[in-house]
Amino acid sequence: MGKITPFKRIDVAIEITRQAGRRLILAAKIDPADVDYYNSEIKELIETSDHVDFIGEVSESDKPALLAGAAGVLLPFLWLEPFGLIVIEALAAGTPVIVPHIGAFPEIVGFDGEVGVVCGETRLTREVIKGSEEEKAFIKQAVEAIDCLEGITSTACRERASWFTPERMAESYVNLYREAMCKHPSFEAGSVLSSSCVTTPKINSLGL
Repeated sequence: MGKITPFKRIDVAIEITRQAGRRLILAAKIDPADVDYYNSEIKELIETSDHVDFIGEVSESDKPALLAGAAGVLLPFLWLEPFGLIVIEALAAGTPVIVPHIGAFPEIVGFDGEVGVVCGETRLTREVIKGSEEEKAFIKQAVEAIDCLEGITSTACRERASWFTPERMAESYVNLYREAMCKHPSFEAGSVLSSSCVTTPKINSLGL
């Protein structure tokens, strides 16, 4: 969901669902800059895969229903994703996710299995090269993870998504700045913020 670009690894999603014997709904647009990539590497994969439904770009109003109707959302973004808004959108719709152990995904999804599966025991520190052993390992783990989604409740997914609010983000930034100020040598005791240095809670990355 979103747009077809090299870093979203649509080819990996197609292979995972092929091996798992599951239907893949691909909802994405093709930007002019990605037309050559689509024509050379993705178009034939879609056309020769009976289990893939390419429905194109969906509107913001149609997105929640599409996400809510899915058994899970597969996100094979094998690069250093800094956040991944689609994860929050899926969870807000009550739908679990399958993600690689890379970028911010582990911090959002967690390893408790309550809202999805993070594939990989070791965090990847660089973009995964096509055809590499790391890619093959992720495909194998993601195929196995699909069956794990059945026991995940929509309530748990929505609860996790509720953590990510503008208010919590702002509060986390304020706490981070306070922590940095309190550690700085020039910070004056007795100032307006100094009294909060002792009681300010540790920053929680899940709130960012």
